[in-house]
Amino acid sequence: MVCEAYEGLREAFGLMLDGWATVDVISRADDCFTTLAQQPADLLILDLDGQDAEPLVLVGSLRAAHSDLKILLV
Repeated sequence: MVCEAYEGLREAFGLMLDGWATVDVISRADDCFTTLAQQPADLLILDLDGQDAEPLVLVGSLRAAHSDLKILLV
């Protein structure tokens, strides 16, 4: 899953990863929890720029809810 606030970068991430994996692309970090509940992921690429969420709180909450999820912060 890719979480990117900016449309152009969401599209770029989606295009780069398309042939390699099934990619869910969302724009708001707050939507991570809902999306992960509906569609589990192995990797979350999370761009913190442009997000309203507090980075350490967000990552801590994601870790608590999804301990096996790998998170790449951009």
